[in-house]
Amino acid sequence: MNNANVIVRFMSLLDVALILLGVLMLALMQTAVPAPSKASERKVSSEPVLDQINFIYLFAGWKDEQNGRCFELNRNMDIGDEVSMRSDSDILKLGERKRSGPSSPSIAMLVFEEDGWFPAWSSETIANAEKAWGIKVIPIYDVSISKSIDKKVIR
Repeated sequence: MNNANVIVRFMSLLDVALILLGVLMLALMQTAVPAPSKASERKVSSEPVLDQINFIYLFAGWKDEQNGRCFELNRNMDIGDEVSMRSDSDILKLGERKRSGPSSPSIAMLVFEEDGWFPAWSSETIANAEKAWGIKVIPIYDVSISKSIDKKVIR
């Protein structure tokens, strides 16, 4: 009988201790302050990622006087003015016209016509243009270009 009293007292003390522990845990959960995460510290732009990048479309010339020269392409895939491959002045002008924000990065998309022959456009030539322009140049091959290219007078 003596053992039974000890067990009963032990069980009630254990219950009380567990209840107090549970109350303490609930109190700590309510008062815990969440640590600021790195994601909330960064300024998140509300515009889509593709709108944050400034794509500049350029035509890689391959016929006659166009061979080895680079030209601006408009939305209709018509050739515009020649772009210098030795300095970044023309690229900066194009970037400023198309820029969506003050610090949006630019990428030049160098378009090669589907029927073209491009011996003047080696990987070294493209790498030199990247260095001169200070932006990434991505070649895109076999693109169907408007036929108004042949009518364009080279200056």
